[in-house]
Amino acid sequence: MTATIEETTAALQALSHPDRLRLLLSARWRVRGLGRAALGRRAEDLLSEACLRVCEGRRHWDPGAVSFVGFLIGAMRSISSHWREECSESEAYLASELRSDHPAADPVENARSQRPDAERTLVAKDTLDAINGKFRDDPEVLLVIEGLGEGMKGPAIQEALGLTPDQYEAAFKRMRRGARRVRDEGGQGHA
Repeated sequence: MTATIEETTAALQALSHPDRLRLLLSARWRVRGLGRAALGRRAEDLLSEACLRVCEGRRHWDPGAVSFVGFLIGAMRSISSHWREECSESEAYLASELRSDHPAADPVENARSQRPDAERTLVAKDTLDAINGKFRDDPEVLLVIEGLGEGMKGPAIQEALGLTPDQYEAAFKRMRRGARRVRDEGGQGHA
């Protein structure tokens, strides 16, 4: 049973600071992954678009199926995927978008694909799925991982999530042990 617009708006207004941080970090990952398909859009734009669609009733939340944060993350995933589809891969690159190993080299002659190959993409996806699976019941660790992925340092993560130094250190240790198990299991461990 889907929530009404009023219920969805109330859930949006009731988001905690850690929930908002997790949503923003997720939006940053999605926009960063778009590369040039982001067309200058920022993480805040993606999060705002998801919230707007929810408030306008264009996206419908089923509280029995998924948490509100999970619902918004799914909405952002869908929106960013649509943005990627709108960007044509055959569109010409600007010389400033191309990378060159030698400053005197012609960037057009040395253009390299900025996209990882299929094998690397699959390995990264499997590893990320395994890590998320490993910590699916530990949202504190998932938020620490997202903060680290954004380049945040321990004190900033503690402040953003409202963690004491002991809570942060405990979450960090759980993360290290779990990541080591995922690595030892070849990126396939979900237990």
